[in-house]
Amino acid sequence: DCAAGTYQAETGASWCSNCSTGTYAASTGSKGCEPCKESYFAPEPGSISCLKCSAEAEKGYGPSYTSTEGSNECDRCVRTDYMDDDGECKPKPKGVDDSEPGTRLETMKTNPGIYRFAETSHHVYVCPYESNCRGGMISNGTGCIEGSGGPLCFTCVPGYHLGHPDAEAGEVGDEGSEQCVSCEDVRVVWIGPVVLGVMLLVVIAAAYLLRHRAIEFYKQHEEQFLNLATSLTALFVTMQIVVILKSNHQAQGGKEVTAPYSNFLDAVSFMTLDAVEFVPFSCMYSHEFSHLDALMLESLTPLVLLGAAILSTVVSHLDNHRRGGDKNKQEHVFANFMFLIFLVLPVISKRVSQSFRCVEFDDGDQGVRTYLAADMAIDCETNKYTFMSSFASIMIIVYPIGAPTVVLIMLWQHRHELDPPGLYDGTLLEEDVIANRRESPLLEEAPITQFATAYRPRFWFYEVYSMARRLLLTCGAALCNSLGETTVFVLTVSILTLVIERESRPHVSLFLSGFTYCMGWQVLLFILFMLLLDADLTTKLGDTLISGALLTTNVMIMLLIGIDAHSTTKRNSTVRDSVLARAKRNTVASHMQHMGQMLATGVGGTRVRYGGGGRYGVDNPKGSEDDLVIEMMATSFGNDSISMINPMVLKSKAGQGGGTNSGNSNGGADAASSAGAEVLDE
Repeated sequence: DCAAGTYQAETGASWCSNCSTGTYAASTGSKGCEPCKESYFAPEPGSISCLKCSAEAEKGYGPSYTSTEGSNECDRCVRTDYMDDDGECKPKPKGVDDSEPGTRLETMKTNPGIYRFAETSHHVYVCPYESNCRGGMISNGTGCIEGSGGPLCFTCVPGYHLGHPDAEAGEVGDEGSEQCVSCEDVRVVWIGPVVLGVMLLVVIAAAYLLRHRAIEFYKQHEEQFLNLATSLTALFVTMQIVVILKSNHQAQGGKEVTAPYSNFLDAVSFMTLDAVEFVPFSCMYSHEFSHLDALMLESLTPLVLLGAAILSTVVSHLDNHRRGGDKNKQEHVFANFMFLIFLVLPVISKRVSQSFRCVEFDDGDQGVRTYLAADMAIDCETNKYTFMSSFASIMIIVYPIGAPTVVLIMLWQHRHELDPPGLYDGTLLEEDVIANRRESPLLEEAPITQFATAYRPRFWFYEVYSMARRLLLTCGAALCNSLGETTVFVLTVSILTLVIERESRPHVSLFLSGFTYCMGWQVLLFILFMLLLDADLTTKLGDTLISGALLTTNVMIMLLIGIDAHSTTKRNSTVRDSVLARAKRNTVASHMQHMGQMLATGVGGTRVRYGGGGRYGVDNPKGSEDDLVIEMMATSFGNDSISMINPMVLKSKAGQGGGTNSGNSNGGADAASSAGAEVLDE
């Protein structure tokens, strides 16, 4: 009989044959050899058993290796690994299909939403717009859907723009995600901006037609409007920060924020005032609309508008100068420009900050390629990137550095009016300074000081600090190189600024100080929520519950603004009536005492004149501004003083020659005459 490891193919043969590699004969007298099963191998002829790939580390194999049936070596990798050009099994990158074993470097197949640069690339990358990447093998094409192209399928080719697919139009994709879609549906995309623009024009036209009533109504409720505007501004700033934080987080590879809060943020994303995000500029250009195009559009447009406005006011000023017109229009124009910049500064600064950071990608045999993180179509080794980064460096000086600095300098010039030195030596009260500041002509002469009116005098600079905080949380975060750096940075900034807000309480209104403090907590809680998502510390249900809690908080804050506006109106009405009544009594007493002294002493030729019908007038030739028109009811004059019962001031007539009084009888003239005043019968 043939020994184990050998076999005799024909009965009566005089020799035995060794089993070939990849097969074995476990017993003697075998008429044939069995092939090794999958994951086993027989490297030598005449094997009596097969070796298991995962157990043969000494032979250079291990748990990552496997084989097909009848193999003499472990020439395949398990389904979670791939074999490189050196025959070594390595773990598949996340995003590569792991449903089948035996994958080689050139046959790696990516999942939808994942991009691979070349067949020899060892790394794969998540597409910024996942629906643009269909996945698969590189040999079957670029892996991009129709209408998209470039690295990571980031760019929409001419004739396509970034939008949501329309299933009714036959476009394939998730309707809740963004991808390149045909410009044929651009009319649908324009509906939102057009409707919003029409509504804005209607509001402007109505405001112009009703401007006189609107001005009068505003004057009657000025304080309520100012408080409401400040509250809405705080809400606007907070939502702008949160929306941009969400965008930066996902751009750095963070996990997507879960519903329902993500849906809410998508609905209020217009608060970023980023026109590039809402208008399909790609459909207006014959070439691709790149990050450079967006940078120049958003950064140069405000400067062009400012230049045009200043030129217009200069021409108007020259014309008014000849006619003696207003000379402060340029101050107003520049102040209005700074108010505009206040709204769009974060989105412009974010765009500027995104113009520098490049990301390296594995391009296989071609080596490492670097592309702009904000626009994969821009190669960081080209002249286009050099020009863009140089231009962005100038815009950094203009916007994130220049705008707050200019506001600070302009406010610094009026710091003594906004924060008088008398506050610190005890001669002035903060309440009096705040009240006088509202009526001061400074707001008309230097409208930039309106940036300081919502804050207590010592915090006249606080709006500049608020700008810096917004910039740190939005464009500052865009400069970070990784998700970890971004999270640590924004978390640190939000905590520090929250403490500053709590300790300073800078607003004139206690409600606004508390409200902005709550807004700071809203930002911090959102950052912590994103941190929980990235760390996988909660379940899917937990993510949804936290998301719902954040949404509830936002809605309650919005309702709080309306409740406060209503209560403020009622409170101010009551306070105003009380103040007017008290002021009325004080003014009457003061004027009556002053007139009584004049009548009693006859100082300076004071004259009481009779106007008929029991009415008298008082003339003061030395001080015509003190002439009063009063109604004196039950008036009696004494020799040394005047006592009056139930007097009521009707009007103060500055610069006029006197007024009329009514008394109980003509005997008042005799009393006045005996007091030394000249009585004139008119």
